[in-house]
Amino acid sequence: MLKESGTYLITTDLSFCAPDGVFYRAVWGVCHLHEFYDSDGIEHIKHRGREGVYVTVGDSAKCKIAMCNIHYAFEMDTLPKIIKSKTVNGLEVDNIYIAK
Repeated sequence: MLKESGTYLITTDLSFCAPDGVFYRAVWGVCHLHEFYDSDGIEHIKHRGREGVYVTVGDSAKCKIAMCNIHYAFEMDTLPKIIKSKTVNGLEVDNIYIAK
């Protein structure tokens, strides 16, 4: 279970486009849980469990992941070992997005 905030390694069910324009299936950084609210400040879709909840990752909060796309979340204060696993346009890219 994700805490309201903490440092996590999050894996996702589907790829997501990170702020650097590359697609990843994992992200590491300081995470904060958020819920969607309507203009009156009332919770939106309260009865649907994980819907209406998302996580921002990194101090800039530019990386946002819907809770329904999170597969695993590991509380991890230290940077995980990064394995170069894919090539994009001829360049090796980390398989984990490091959110700063």
